[in-house]
Amino acid sequence: MNSKSYRPTDLLSGISSNRSAIVMAFSALAMLVFMTLGFRNIGLHPGVFADEWIYSAAARLTDISQAVLPSYLFLLIFGNTSSCGSAFLECARLLNAGFIVLTMPFIYLVARRYVSAWASLLIAGLTAVGPFSSYSAYFMPETLYFFGFWVFVWHVLGTPALTRPVRYGAMTGALLGLMMMIKFHALFLLIGFCAFLLLCLVIRSPGMNLGKALIIAGTAVAAALLVRFSVGYLIAGRAGLSLTGSFYGNMADSTLSVQRLWELIPLILKIAGNHLLALVLLFGVPLATLLAQPASPGRQDLAGIGKLPLLPLVTALLFVLVGVTAVFSATVAGANPYESPDRVHMRYYDFLFPLLFILAAAQLKTPDDAGTPRVRTMMAALVTGALAIYALTVAMHRFVPNHVDHPDLRGFMAHPTLSIVLGCLGLVALAAWGYRRRLGAQLFVFLFLPLSLLSSGVIVSQIQAQRMNTDKYDHAGEFVRLYLAGQTEGLVIVGYDPSKLIQTQFHIDSPQTRVVYVSRGEVLDASNIPPESNWLLIFDAHDIRIPTYGTLDMGEYSLIRLTPANVIDFRRSTWPGVLGRVDGLSHPEPFGRWSNAANVDLQLATPVTGHLQILLEARAFGPNVGQRFT
Repeated sequence: MNSKSYRPTDLLSGISSNRSAIVMAFSALAMLVFMTLGFRNIGLHPGVFADEWIYSAAARLTDISQAVLPSYLFLLIFGNTSSCGSAFLECARLLNAGFIVLTMPFIYLVARRYVSAWASLLIAGLTAVGPFSSYSAYFMPETLYFFGFWVFVWHVLGTPALTRPVRYGAMTGALLGLMMMIKFHALFLLIGFCAFLLLCLVIRSPGMNLGKALIIAGTAVAAALLVRFSVGYLIAGRAGLSLTGSFYGNMADSTLSVQRLWELIPLILKIAGNHLLALVLLFGVPLATLLAQPASPGRQDLAGIGKLPLLPLVTALLFVLVGVTAVFSATVAGANPYESPDRVHMRYYDFLFPLLFILAAAQLKTPDDAGTPRVRTMMAALVTGALAIYALTVAMHRFVPNHVDHPDLRGFMAHPTLSIVLGCLGLVALAAWGYRRRLGAQLFVFLFLPLSLLSSGVIVSQIQAQRMNTDKYDHAGEFVRLYLAGQTEGLVIVGYDPSKLIQTQFHIDSPQTRVVYVSRGEVLDASNIPPESNWLLIFDAHDIRIPTYGTLDMGEYSLIRLTPANVIDFRRSTWPGVLGRVDGLSHPEPFGRWSNAANVDLQLATPVTGHLQILLEARAFGPNVGQRFT
């Protein structure tokens, strides 16, 4: 019998050629991701304030037309979490996990145009379990926006743009119009898309000319606005016709002017520089690739005849979004204790990071000298490497660590040893890329990227797990929600930490509550308590100089009644501050309650002094009609 020797690579090539193996692997990975995110997020208390409260209240507790943020599509979808009752946050997290899993096929399909099936699967899987997946724990639109963005990218890079420019522009604009109703920020993606078309003209992308670029851009803008306003009107009525909503509209009116922006230019440049330094730490090889991009598209940039290239899309979107983020960060710097120029708000563009992974991986099968002179490649590696070394040794230490603003960077910065190891690996990959592009791409994609994303993902998950532990603000919110049983009219939450007070407000889960910020030890009187307030939930000690009608002192917080308790509504199930105990009554019904015992005993919550007059509204039923009763 003849024998044949097999090499390990024969098995790998056999698996790679088997499409069913890819489908099975992808399905198993998607199920694993969904289960991992679902179990990881169970039991976490909310952690991003005021964002989670604003979105939750607008989606579930008020009419969409009253929302201050124009995220009407997100509010419509996530408003369905109300059907989960008190478990609405867990249901929102399952929705988030579902949208991350739904995004995986689009990341895979985009990557598949440039790299092998298994490399594409690696990129999709690492993205789904990496730092970005931390957003699945929040009642926020990040995951839905992430899904919309990758549908947009899949269309932009996969659809022949030049043979049918009107259809291509209309579809692109429609997607962006829908995304504007998830997050207003999609308006800047529309600007980035137009900048992308301009870059395609500059680099003379095959088949692209000024006429087609203008047709695509004009059609995209028109379609985006048409979809945005028409669907917005269908969802939210006349309020849906506001592009910015009251929140962003007021912010723009108060901060944006030519003079104001001119004064902020130095700060804007500083913040943009911080973002650049953070990016070169995390993505040295793909950023060097952008810096060294050829004058004309190379093989790694084209997905097929009539399709637009990858490099200018990544360049345009990254440039526009980082620029907009820097402007925003500069305008709000110093506005409150949390806003610092050294906060790196990467969450306004980290949804595009997989494009950088794909850009690096696209060079795995590309000749080392394809489209770019060796000198340009080496210079790009040197410049990027110098910035990375500066960021690793000097600049990184001034960044404000925040796992919500920049989960990728937060994980990278978590431990000095980890930062050095990952930073050195990134520099080695970058140096190898400057020498041989394929070698550098291999080190980045198969070594640096998995270690960076997986370690950062684990670290951010550990940080989030700290929200398993409750504090006094969680306790107070949960207690008041149960004690008042929905009777939150005129409830005012008082304290000195804005974020923590909104944390309590989230747990109370009522749009009727208001928050008042005071300094430590500040006297509370009629001047700082809103009129028609019925209850005060107070943290820390304060001198109260207004009439009160009962106090529940819980040690770390107090619940104080500000109005006399003189009405008992039997349609309710509890009477906080009015009745301490009730016997002889059945369950509440729309008209009130039945007596179900020989005696009805009502025990007042506080002793009564002086005279007491009671007016009881009741009627007899059946054989009791006309009979005497006591």
